[in-house]
This record gives sequence, C-alpha cells and structure tokens, in this order.
Amino acid sequence: MNIITDDKQFVALFGEPIASEYNNALMLMDVHADASLMMFRKAIESLCLKLARHYHYEFISVDLHDQINELARETFINGITKESFHKIRKQTNTGVHQPENTNKRENLNCFDSTANKSILKNQAMETRIEILNLLELTCLELKVVNKIPKYDLSAVGGQECKDLLFRCLTSTDHKDHFLLGLVYQVLAEDQEHIAHYDNNLANRPNSHYLFASECYKNGFFYSTGLHISDITVNKGKGITINPNGYESLFHYVMLSISNNVDEINSDDEESILRALVKRRYSEAYPQLGWKKYLAGHYKEGLKLITHAKAKKNNFSLHKQGLIYLEGKVGTADINLSLEHFLKASELGCADSIFELGKLYHRGEYVNADVELAREYLNKAIKLGNEGAFNYMKEEFINPLEVASRLTDFLKKQSILKLQSIG
Repeated sequence: MNIITDDKQFVALFGEPIASEYNNALMLMDVHADASLMMFRKAIESLCLKLARHYHYEFISVDLHDQINELARETFINGITKESFHKIRKQTNTGVHQPENTNKRENLNCFDSTANKSILKNQAMETRIEILNLLELTCLELKVVNKIPKYDLSAVGGQECKDLLFRCLTSTDHKDHFLLGLVYQVLAEDQEHIAHYDNNLANRPNSHYLFASECYKNGFFYSTGLHISDITVNKGKGITINPNGYESLFHYVMLSISNNVDEINSDDEESILRALVKRRYSEAYPQLGWKKYLAGHYKEGLKLITHAKAKKNNFSLHKQGLIYLEGKVGTADINLSLEHFLKASELGCADSIFELGKLYHRGEYVNADVELAREYLNKAIKLGNEGAFNYMKEEFINPLEVASRLTDFLKKQSILKLQSIG
C-alpha cells in the first residue's frame, strides 16, 4: 500500500464517487462555500450507500436522515458514528441548521454578506474535519486500511481552480471538464448579483454560463464519444450512452431549462430528459415530470415526479407540494402539500420555506400564525429567496427601509464578489 501523506490520499482509499466529491468540495471551498458544502453532503450520501452495499443491505428510505438511522438500527454503525453522520448532515444543510448566533439575528441583519460568507467558509472548513473523523470511524469496518493512518491536511484554494483550467486545455478526462463546468457555473451564479450594479460586467455571467455549457458538452463527449446533437436529432433512441456521461448531459440540459444558455429548444430538452429517464438517471425524472405538468399533462407529470426511481431532492419534493396544493391531479390535499413542503424545507429548499411562510401568513388552508410565518420567511430570505424578501417588504416591514438596506447589502456583495473573483 502506498504511504498516505495527506487527507486526499486517505479519502482516495474509499474509492469513487467519495474521493471525487471530497476533492471537489476542497476545490470549491474558496470559490463558493455553499457549493463546497453541497459536495461534502454528496460525499456522506455516497458513504451511506457504500456502507449499505458492504453489508448487502438495501435502504427502505431515500432521505439521508432516515438512511443514517437505518444503518444504526441494523447495527452496521455504532452510536458515535451515527452522531457524526448527523452532525455533518446538519452542517451541510445551509440556511436550515444554522449556528446559534446566526439564528438570533433580526430580519434584515441576514443581509450582512461579509459575516455570512465567513460563516459558510468556516462551516465548510469544520465540515472537512468532521468528514475525515467520520471516515476514520468507518475505514476499519469497510476494510480500506488495516489501521488508521496519520496524514496532513492538503492545501485548498483558488489556485486549484486555475490548475484545473490549464489542465483542461489538453485533458481528455471527462471528470476534469465536468468539474470545470461546475466551477464556471457557480462563478456565473455569483456574478449575476454583481451585474445589477455594474453594467460593464453585465455579460460576464452569460459568458461563464456558456463556458460551463462547453465544459459539460466536452465532458459528455469525452465520456461517450457522442455530441449533444446525437441525442436531440434521434430523440435519444437507438443510441448507447456510457453512464459516465449522464451527469454532464444532465447539467447541460439544466442550463437550458434554467434559461442560462439558449442552444436547444424545449423539444430537445425533453428528448434529453427522456433519454436520461430511459436509462434510469434519477435526477431527470422530476425535471421531465415538471415539464409535462406545466404542459398540462398533469397525471403523467406527477407519475414521473413520484416514480420510485426519481431523485427525492428539494426540487421534486417542492413540486409535489405545489401539485397537491393546486389540486389539478385529483382533489387538493393540504396535508400532503404541507408534508412535502416540510421535507423540502429540511433539505434547504428556499422556495418551500417561502410557501410555508405565505400559507401561515394568509391562513387560507391552515390556521394563521403570523410569528411562524415570519420565521419561515426570514429563513427563506437567509437562503437568498427574493420572493420572500419582497413578500416581507410588502406585508411586514417599511418598504423604504428595506430597499435602503437591500441596496447597501447588494453593493457590499458586489465588491466582495469582485475581490474573490479577481
């Protein structure tokens, strides 16, 4: 066995996808702490699945919280490991499980972007240590090592992103191009805020989305030997697609669905999603289902979103909450709607948290509770939900005061983003 000198080499012993998800989290830590926490969460989700496979066990639940408890109930992990899993799960749910000092802030103090960025960065750094502790707790059980090795923490920072950029100039590794696409995408999302106050930067987010698109297309090509047009022209039929290309293909079509790039039409989007659904790619089911629902195919849409193979993420849970609330597929069911909004909220879905705030404020389907409504709306605002901010502005607070504070916040944010990008 090779000598283990740093944490990356230690995590690499656990194989894919844990190693890649951990390394991606390190790479994104200085660029986008939120994205880094998301990748850390994916790493512990993968660790859960690895433990289940190790014991030839099939999960009953799809929710991470319940899967961790299942592992403990079956005595595959002990109490200490269980608590370590749950601690990381909470740390990676930004905006839901917040540190105590941030929970006690007043409504508009959540727009202190300097403090928020620092909190998220520290949270990502703490999560890194917690994940390494968790891996040490499980490495002997999984038999990846005979004894826990000693190692140093490898350096992380923006330089890794620059190295990735130059590597991709000659790389034919689909993983490199996919990861660079993620970097460009999070940069584009950040720079959208800056463009509001600097017209000179108005085209920068668009450019970065296009760069992300090219990276995803390259990742798809290098993993499959196919071009996007091979899927759209043939409607995804009669083509063999290497599973290594699913993720790049899905991220590419999502850029189009989100209107961040304008390279394919709605029919092409549906063809790509159908091709992924045919190949049991779980994240494609809810997206295709919602497209069908919006097109008026309500029953087909709900069937896809609730399919057993569909990814149970905040998107699918939130859309189910809306569907059960609207009642276009059978009778409206407020209890089912609330159940799904609450599950999505637990996963950090700002849209569901906003919906809960509106429901309890208006009291149309539930008993009105202004304080609970305010709590939900504040959480949604902390997660950056503009609709919740506007709702609070109109229903709860003096609009002029809010507008002034929001302007100050966005100006500070623009300066910070420019500094971090530069």
